[in-house]
Amino acid sequence: MSDSQRPCVLVVDDDPLIRSSCSERLASQGLAVEVASDGFEAVQLAQLVRFDLILLDVRMPHRSGSDVLRLLRAAPRTAQTKVYLLAQAGDSALVDAAMREGADGVFEKDTQSTLEIAVDVATLLGVSSVVAPSVADASQRESAIDQLTK
Repeated sequence: MSDSQRPCVLVVDDDPLIRSSCSERLASQGLAVEVASDGFEAVQLAQLVRFDLILLDVRMPHRSGSDVLRLLRAAPRTAQTKVYLLAQAGDSALVDAAMREGADGVFEKDTQSTLEIAVDVATLLGVSSVVAPSVADASQRESAIDQLTK
């Protein structure tokens, strides 16, 4: 399958570790991935590239996820693009605002591993997950590795 045939996902997060981890996990699921470090960059990229799904952090400096979502929904090119929020516990007010702006769903960064998010995104886009049967095992391994490296 060529890059042009693979579903393309934009990961928008101001945290470079989240961007990197999500990007790597999504690519491992056979998805094409672009990244943006803030809302300004996300809106610019979304006008240039047709994304199948955007993962959008709700809490970013300068332009919130809700602000970015409002701009995406207002632009004809991105009005129908699937947008899923990346949030943490405590972001409920921001999530509620973004859901009112038309977000399609939410992933919780503090309760879901990036592998779980990537598998869910692949499923949403109709891509057979490369690691779906072993998500629990992989998540447990990730947690164990995290504990060992602390």
